[in-house]
Amino acid sequence: MTATMQRWSMDALGRESLRLVQEPVPQPGPGEVRVRVNAVALNYRDKMVIEGTMPIPLSFPFTPASDMAGVVDSIGEGVTRFKPGARVISTFFPEWIDGKPQADARDLPYKTSGGYFQGMLAEYVIVSENALVASPESLDDAEASTLPCAGLTAWFALVERGHLRAGQSVLVQGTGGVALFALQIAKAHGAEVFVSSGSDEKLARAKKLGASQGINRLKGDWAENTLALTQDRGIDHIIETVGGENLRHSLRAVAVHGRISVIGVLAGTEISLPASELLLKSPVIQGIGVGHRRALEDFVRAVDVTELKPVIEHRYRFDELEQALEHLDRGAFGKIVSSVVADVIMPPLGLLIGGVNFTDLKWVMKPAEVVDGKEIAAVTLNYGNFLQATFDFLIIAFSIFMFIKLITKLTEKKKAEAPAAPPVPPAPSKEEVLLTEIRDILKEK
Repeated sequence: MTATMQRWSMDALGRESLRLVQEPVPQPGPGEVRVRVNAVALNYRDKMVIEGTMPIPLSFPFTPASDMAGVVDSIGEGVTRFKPGARVISTFFPEWIDGKPQADARDLPYKTSGGYFQGMLAEYVIVSENALVASPESLDDAEASTLPCAGLTAWFALVERGHLRAGQSVLVQGTGGVALFALQIAKAHGAEVFVSSGSDEKLARAKKLGASQGINRLKGDWAENTLALTQDRGIDHIIETVGGENLRHSLRAVAVHGRISVIGVLAGTEISLPASELLLKSPVIQGIGVGHRRALEDFVRAVDVTELKPVIEHRYRFDELEQALEHLDRGAFGKIVSSVVADVIMPPLGLLIGGVNFTDLKWVMKPAEVVDGKEIAAVTLNYGNFLQATFDFLIIAFSIFMFIKLITKLTEKKKAEAPAAPPVPPAPSKEEVLLTEIRDILKEK
C-alpha cells in the first residue's frame, strides 16, 4: 500500500484556487532529500505570490511558502550533507550558496523557494541537499522555520553586509518579523537599538526585547526626534522597511557615512532623494533581498550561541491556511482598527467588566496531560478570541460605513457647489429674424 500525504496546491493565481490535496509520498532522486515538514513560517511575500500581486512566473500546480523546518526522512543516491533523522531548515534561494547570485544586470536573481521552485506547504517535500541547512539546536521546529527569510534578511543586512560592531546605533522601523529579528541581532552584538512604530504598546514590547529607545512616528517628526535622541549624531545603521517617501526621512536620520538597508517598500516602490544630503553624508544605501546559504549557516550558529528566540505571534494548524492568510491580511488599515479596538474601546470596556481580557477567556474541555513523557496540550474552546474578532469586525464595518458616508457627503456637496449651467437663450422673434435678413441683404449690396 502506497503511503499518502497532504499538500496545499493551486492551479491558478488567487487564494480561492488553494486546495488541500491527497497524493503519494514522493521519493528522493539522486542528490535529493525528503524532509518530513514539521513547521512552515508564512511571510507576507507568500501571500503576495498566492494572490498574484508579486509578478513572478509560477509552474502550476504550485505549492506556496518558502520557509520550513523538519526532519530528513529519506535520502537519494549520492547525498552526503545530511543523514535520515537530521533536523533541517530550508533556504530561501536554493541555488545561492555564497558570494554573488548567478545572474546578470538584465536577468535579476530571484529563483526562490515558494516561487521559481515549489514551496513547502506539504507534509513531505523533496529538495536538493544543497538547499538545506542544519536547524539550530536551541529552537523548536516552529521557531526554526522563521529563520530562512525574515531572520536571514535581518542578519544579512546588519552582520553579513553591515559589519555591525558593538557600540554602534541601529534604528529598526516597525515591529514586524524582520524588524524584531534585527532588534535582537543588534542587541546581541552590543549595539544601541532604537525602534520606531505608530503604537506605544508595540514600542513597550520592543523595549522588553532590548530596545533602548522607542520613537512613536505618529507623534511629531520621527527623524527630528531621532536626531534629538542622538545629540544630532544620527544613526549608524537604519533598517528601512517602509520605502517610498520614508527613505528621505531615513537619509535625514542616518549618521555621516552611516548605512541604510532597504528591505521593505510598504509606502511605495518609487524613491527619490535630495542630492545634497546624499553627497555630503555619503551613506551606504544597500538593497537587501534575504541572503545566501553560508550566511544562514552563520546565523544558525549565532542563534545557538546567543540563545536568540524568534517572536511568534500565532501558530496555526496545517489545515488552517485560510485563517493564517487572513492574519496576514491585517495590513495598515487593520493595524489602525486594532489600535482603535485595543487602545480606545477595550480599556474602558475592560474597566466596566472588571479588567477582563477577552482573548484570555476560554473553556477548558480537556486539561493538559503528560503521556509517555510527552506533554499533550489542553483542548480549549477559545470563545474570547471570537469575542475579540467580533469587536474587530464591528469596528471595521463601522469604519467602512463612515468612510463611504463621508465620501457620499463630499460628493453631494461638490455637486451642490458646482456652478449652474447658463440659461438657454430664447428663440429670436419674427421681427428679429426679418431684421437679420434685411441686414444680410444690405451687406451683399
